[in-house]
Amino acid sequence: MIHHFLLYFIAVLTVALFPGPDMLYIVSQSLGHGKRLGVAAALGIGSGCFVHIFAVSIGLSSFIFQSTLAFSIVKYTGACYLLYLGVMSLSTRQSNILVNVNTTHTASWRKAFLQGFITNVFNPKVALFFLAFLPQFVDPAASGSIGLQLLILGLLFNGVGTTVNMLVALFFGAAKQWLTNHPLLLKMQQKITGCILIGLGLRLAAFEKA
Repeated sequence: MIHHFLLYFIAVLTVALFPGPDMLYIVSQSLGHGKRLGVAAALGIGSGCFVHIFAVSIGLSSFIFQSTLAFSIVKYTGACYLLYLGVMSLSTRQSNILVNVNTTHTASWRKAFLQGFITNVFNPKVALFFLAFLPQFVDPAASGSIGLQLLILGLLFNGVGTTVNMLVALFFGAAKQWLTNHPLLLKMQQKITGCILIGLGLRLAAFEKA
């Protein structure tokens, strides 16, 4: 069991450190709005992962992937939301960008958290990952139900992943002040963020079940 656990931890850490859409989203939020909102986005994504983990542990994810209608609803809802965020980012004026960067209100933190949460929950690729990844480390001979093992494995994965994402947010958030002092670069970063979000939305909309 110890060897099995160590193997799982190494696999989890490897996946967490590999740049993916979630990390890319956190980086864009940190660079555009600072480490505080970057951390909020990371926590939102981590909270969204809890939904997928519980869904996998009780078998709900399997149902979603077996139902064409349920899969399409989840997929296109997530894609439309990402496209909306991307378009809003592209259409934001430079004066508003500077105001947003210096904003520290609770509402902004809540907004960043909810955006991270929603984009993660309505991404069926995240559910598919957990559905494919976690069962590989389940021990059928171990005491306890399969669902409980999946839940424990998922919680460990999310703990490691969220920690890594928060460190990424803090690292890239350190560039906030530098970007604030260079308005042209800040504007370019905001437009790049918009394009990234639109790209992620289009990629999600084109995602098909194997």
